[in-house]
Amino acid sequence: MGQEQKHTPTPWIVEAGDDYFITAEGYPKDPPKVVDNNLGEDVLVALVGNQTSDCGEANARFIVRAVNNHEVLVEALQLALRESGCDGDLCNYRWHEKARAALAAIE
Repeated sequence: MGQEQKHTPTPWIVEAGDDYFITAEGYPKDPPKVVDNNLGEDVLVALVGNQTSDCGEANARFIVRAVNNHEVLVEALQLALRESGCDGDLCNYRWHEKARAALAAIE
């Protein structure tokens, strides 16, 4: 299997222009463009909707909130499962099932 693709480092932020841009915080963005972020240049992560879209900004902010909190949520689920004292599949609590399913979905 090939090497896992790395995503643009977080935190990501939403910027509004004629469109809603999701960019990587800390990179210069004048204007954002797609480039190799290893060069330390402008990084456009995504373009989401535009100023005339009813939900463009809401979608961009929703994506950024999910991405920026991904790692802490994964760690919280792992910790909760570990500290619940339950041993893997022997747990029958509904939240255990949901937590394990969520963690499996992101692997």
